Order: sequence, then structure tokens, then C-alpha cells
Amino acid sequence: MPRGRGGPTSRRRPRTGVARAALDDADAIKRECDRLVGVGAALLEGLGLDGLIVPDPRERPPHPTAGHALVIGGAMLYEEHSEAERIFFDLAKFAHAITFKAASHQSPDWTHWLGMARLKEGLEALKAEDRRLRTATPPAPPAPEHAAEPAKGTSAER
Repeated sequence: MPRGRGGPTSRRRPRTGVARAALDDADAIKRECDRLVGVGAALLEGLGLDGLIVPDPRERPPHPTAGHALVIGGAMLYEEHSEAERIFFDLAKFAHAITFKAASHQSPDWTHWLGMARLKEGLEALKAEDRRLRTATPPAPPAPEHAAEPAKGTSAER
């Protein structure tokens, strides 16, 4: 029988049940990725609200669209940010995308090892940074600009 006319080598329809299950699994993984990124965003937002982001967004050059506000998500800049922001950027921008895109392409190794594992490691690192910043002793207040200097002829010069 000639090719393409209903013989054994003609196009076959995918098994609908298998394809649907694979897509449903990928959707579930995407929802879990979104949830984990949301946990990280909430941690970062809490650090910002508590003034624990150093350098403070108000002390940096302004963001092109948000000014001196703390930007969380895809519009974050790549420089002059805190360690917590760096960790969040990596997990939200890279690990998140790798995980759900690999799941959509039915690539379990990429989904797990290069995606979900990296995403969860990043979230744990962000939680550790949150704990470190919240338990660190606050820095000493800066010395006044016009600190009292000993007057000339006092015992400090002798």
C-alpha cells in the first residue's frame, strides 16, 4: 500500500488519554511553580516592608518604570540589588521557566533536576537569607557628622 493512504505508515492520531494526562501533569507542575514563586515573592516583599533590603531601593538609581520602589518579578534589574533579590530573581526568572517548560515538553530530568530542584533550593536559600536578616543584630547608628573633638591644649594632646 502506498505511503499516506491509510496503511501502517500513515499519520496516526496521538492517544488522547496519554496526551491529556501529560498536559494535565504539566499544568499541575506549572501551578506548583507559581505557588513556590509566590512564597518567595511574599518573603521578599516582607523584607522590603521591614526595611531589611540593603541597599534600600530608595538609595539606588531609580528603576526605569517603578522609580525607587521595590520591584519583584520579571522587571527586576540585574545590578545594585540585595542578596535576597538576587536569589529571588534566579528562582523566579530561570528556575521557574525551566521547570514548567521542561514539563510541557515531557522532559522529566530537566523538569526535576534543572528546574524544580533549583527552584526549591532557591526558595530555601531565600528563607535562610530572610532568617539571617531578621536575626542579625542591627547595625550601630552612624556617628554624628560633627563629633566632638578634644579642644587643643587638653589632656588628650598631652
